[in-house]
Amino acid sequence: MLAPRQSDSRKEAGIAPSGDTSRFFYIPEIVPSSTDRLTKLFERSGLVALHKDPHIYIIRRRDEVDLALNILCLYGQDVKACGFAAQYSTVRRHQAGAPSILQLALSHRLCLFFQVYNMCTSWGQPRTFHRDRLPTNLKKLLSSFSFSKVGARIAYDAIMLQKHYAVYLNNFVDLRSLAYARGLPTTILGGLSYIYGGPTHMPVEEDLSGDDWDAGSLKQNSVFTAANKAFASRMILDRMVCIPDPMPCLDQIQRKKNDMKKIPEDEDDIAEALLILQSTLRGRDASLESIIKTIKTRHPRWKMVMTEAALQVHVEGVVSDWLKSRKLIVGKNAKVRTSV
Repeated sequence: MLAPRQSDSRKEAGIAPSGDTSRFFYIPEIVPSSTDRLTKLFERSGLVALHKDPHIYIIRRRDEVDLALNILCLYGQDVKACGFAAQYSTVRRHQAGAPSILQLALSHRLCLFFQVYNMCTSWGQPRTFHRDRLPTNLKKLLSSFSFSKVGARIAYDAIMLQKHYAVYLNNFVDLRSLAYARGLPTTILGGLSYIYGGPTHMPVEEDLSGDDWDAGSLKQNSVFTAANKAFASRMILDRMVCIPDPMPCLDQIQRKKNDMKKIPEDEDDIAEALLILQSTLRGRDASLESIIKTIKTRHPRWKMVMTEAALQVHVEGVVSDWLKSRKLIVGKNAKVRTSV
């Protein structure tokens, strides 16, 4: 089973091709971050990116929400804050005022768009809205006190989320209130991005309320501008309060070393993870299919953070690399066996 081609997947999902990267903020975070690995995991997950560098994912289905938030929960423990923004569709009269899209900028180069209104709506006649269909994982993230959400009008977004989705947005930071408390000359997002980002800032004050954010295919320019709002919010918070990068204690380091169910980051780590199989397969021949099945079984977390197609391609690639490096040897009977 092969993963769908990127171009085919984008066409089926109604996604336009990538645009010019110069439209985005490119301002490194003040403190080092582990989000580079998080970005790699999203690339490997099988989710289709609307744009790469920065990475923008439009998440439309509940299973995609679970996949994305599993990655964040398992491997993004160092991410303590995100840039937050919501988009509203004024062309829609049904459930007027309900946010159509929630944006989370997990880093300065990774932004997730959750099309929450469509997830909670049955498109029959008449159209019905089910607030309880909002994915549980997303509710937990929004209401979490250990994960900060920062935005320029997030206090209003919190009211709308509570009213229409019965979700309490906890631990949020309103940049306008923060800027006012610090006596800054402006409290709008565009002005703050200029103060903290300099002349390289991108336009973020464009009114996007006239766009149809419930559509199957979104306007690319509007998505880019909306992503910049979330990126700008994250950047401003980093510079305004200079969030420290938490240093892991020895306990945490040891737990990470003992965690054998991690997703390998590169070929060396992949080979190291697959060495576990030698105790199972040593001394007897094994077919390629049985090795792939064993890898999937021994690493159940992989299923939580990859689509089935992406997982199949990933594991096949791992076995192929192992064969090339002579860690697996093909016997005379055309079966695969492990080297001792």
